[in-house]
Amino acid sequence: MFQTIDVLIGLSVVMLVVSMGVTVLTQAVTSALNSRGKALLKGVSGLLEQVHPGFGKEVADQIARALLTHPLIHDANGRLGTVIQREELTGLLMELATEDGPRKLEDGVRQKLIEALKQNGIDNPSETLKSVRDLGLQLEKSHPEFGNHVRHSMAIIEEAGSEFVAKINAWFDQTIDRVSERFTYHAHRVTFACAAAMALFLQLDTVAVVNRLSVDDELRGSMVEQAKQITASENQPAQLDKKYSEFLSQNGIVWSPKSFEDWKGHWDWAHLPGIFVSALLLSLGGPFWYGAMKNLLQMRSALAQKDDSQRLERQTTQQAAGGGPAPPQVTVALGEKGDLNAVG
Repeated sequence: MFQTIDVLIGLSVVMLVVSMGVTVLTQAVTSALNSRGKALLKGVSGLLEQVHPGFGKEVADQIARALLTHPLIHDANGRLGTVIQREELTGLLMELATEDGPRKLEDGVRQKLIEALKQNGIDNPSETLKSVRDLGLQLEKSHPEFGNHVRHSMAIIEEAGSEFVAKINAWFDQTIDRVSERFTYHAHRVTFACAAAMALFLQLDTVAVVNRLSVDDELRGSMVEQAKQITASENQPAQLDKKYSEFLSQNGIVWSPKSFEDWKGHWDWAHLPGIFVSALLLSLGGPFWYGAMKNLLQMRSALAQKDDSQRLERQTTQQAAGGGPAPPQVTVALGEKGDLNAVG
């Protein structure tokens, strides 16, 4: 039983350390693709179509792109922003209709936005936006304890209260939830692709790792010690020390090729099933393997305590049943004066 748990602990250490590289690679890919921004763009565009079906997908996409590339919203590289607040969305839509801000819409698109605002209760976006800003300033003077988003929200509801604002307020949270789900699904696919690439690059064969841990008692014990050090450290899985990857490399568990020829010379088609299993396991992520490792260590400790308790109980039972040393024998002899003496 202990051997099985120790093998699983060793496998968890391997997957945890390698999955850190998968996490870094996944973040780099999603950042390069601007995946969060694209998911938000699709969500905001869908929200605009919901608020005013007359926009159509093309116009809604153009307005959403203008919103997410606004200087207040876009990311550090000028690409699509990844976060937008409800009050920011409402205020910037009115700003785009006035053409006073840094972002401009095509005349045809801006005219459709103005018409949509009028149909939903905002006849003069410029005056309405000015009133919202003025009230926000007054609220900051009279209620400095309020947060900025609270003041902004109160000003919009008071000065721009309309069907337009009501629709955005009613559907914004649900839209952001859908955006999060869409990005999560996309991230899972990217994670699996990165895990497969990492497993192929390292030629990490889970079957071979498990077989080696099963027969190598010294390595298995070292893995358990490494797991204890990781869980005892204050660092989270995303901050593991480089020494753990060096440990795996020194013991030949994780191998990094120096060139394509080196990789090709090490390749064996028999490892392909194990590499595929590694990709599946790595795609579960570092937090999963960190939690699994901690649970396995706790299980191992509990089993060790139970085993010690049962061993002590067996020893006590054997002694009580006669397995212990025999009691001393006492003989009685008659003394010279006729008294009784106990001997030995």
